[in-house]
Amino acid sequence: METKTSVVTKKEIQDVLLDMGVPENLIGSMYLTHALELVLDNPRSMTKLVDGLYVDIGKRFNVKSTSVERCMRHAINATWKRGNVPYINTMFRYCLSPQKDVPTNSQFITRLYYYFTNE
Repeated sequence: METKTSVVTKKEIQDVLLDMGVPENLIGSMYLTHALELVLDNPRSMTKLVDGLYVDIGKRFNVKSTSVERCMRHAINATWKRGNVPYINTMFRYCLSPQKDVPTNSQFITRLYYYFTNE
């Protein structure tokens, strides 16, 4: 399976997160950026978030995997409360309501993975 890793840059990932309204001052924003880099490089890493992706990110930033999960969740929740609703609706194609449904970390990462690979 060929991925577009070489095409998607860290800056492009950060730009999309910022356009959505992910607060850049939250550590979860940095973890989400790194998670997307890892997932774009190896899509199978999406299948094992807790035992794989969170652990890898934790090792990279010298924190526990539970902290990675919590910080990502906080960044996603903040985005859903105060983010760019029209852009979020475009990204999630109206499958989740910014006023009601907050995606799980897995849903968020998976949706952005598909966004970048289908662009």
